[in-house]
Amino acid sequence: QHRKATPLSKTLYWLQCGGCGGDTMSFLSAESPSLLELFAILEVNLLWHPSLSNLSYTQHRQLIAKIVSGEQPLDILCVEGSIIRGPGGTGMYDVFDGKPKKDLLAQLVRQANIVVAVGTCASFGGIGADGEIESTGLQFHKDKKGGFLGDAFSSHSGLPVINLSGCPCHTVVLAETLSSLIMGAKIELNEYHLPQEWYGLLVHQGCVRNEYHEY
Repeated sequence: QHRKATPLSKTLYWLQCGGCGGDTMSFLSAESPSLLELFAILEVNLLWHPSLSNLSYTQHRQLIAKIVSGEQPLDILCVEGSIIRGPGGTGMYDVFDGKPKKDLLAQLVRQANIVVAVGTCASFGGIGADGEIESTGLQFHKDKKGGFLGDAFSSHSGLPVINLSGCPCHTVVLAETLSSLIMGAKIELNEYHLPQEWYGLLVHQGCVRNEYHEY
């Protein structure tokens, strides 16, 4: 809704699952360029974001139906928040239009060319991974492969879920990763499906007091 779609536009749908919305707040804090400027530069056709879109109830559901049917192409699916499966695997603790949101997620994932888990909850399940809400990450449950989609999942692009952990995910990490994906740049992932460019060196490793920790 921020610019007219062109044949070169990349479509993006942002789904919020079980989380606090902190990753959205981080993304909205982008500067130089701002979030809207970034989308304009990259020619992103934002299909839906709960904090930015103004589609009516009916229009949103019509959009979802078009994506699920394949009529509306979906280049990038961004998922924020953990996938909630409770109680007892039903997913009814987190619903969309009266149905488990995990079912909607499964439908969207089947159509997406690239799937991005935004934040630690979407990547690894968050604090609810050991609780009664039965939350999990998209392709990891804590530090073990599997999660909601299973360890063998790959999107239409051939990539696994790209995890952008952080509580919240850093604004620059999200903006730069999306830019690379949209421009077709190759992204090297580590064993946790984290981009090496941003997660190859931990803050802990560069700490000037690290030697005391090692001692």
